[in-house]
Amino acid sequence: MNFYRFVAVAAAGWYVIAPSFNEQKHWQSNLTALLSYWAVLHSFDTAKDCEDFRTEMQSKLGEASTAPPGNAHEAVEAGERYAQYISSDDPRLRDR
Repeated sequence: MNFYRFVAVAAAGWYVIAPSFNEQKHWQSNLTALLSYWAVLHSFDTAKDCEDFRTEMQSKLGEASTAPPGNAHEAVEAGERYAQYISSDDPRLRDR
């Protein structure tokens, strides 16, 4: 790895992202949307901190409901179930 590539990797942060949702479509999460359209929930300096946050967040959600979300709060919780962590320099975040 050359020096400039190392600096770029070292400077990259990490995001916890979740799918956006559509109020007009009964608050359904758009799981097929490009990652560049997902919402950034939180940012971190390390992948470990990011994954720890995502794991803790998802463990607090408890059992998944089979009913579709009925309001914004339920839609956010549904989206958090699908949250991922991703490097801030991931090219999929630029695919708009």
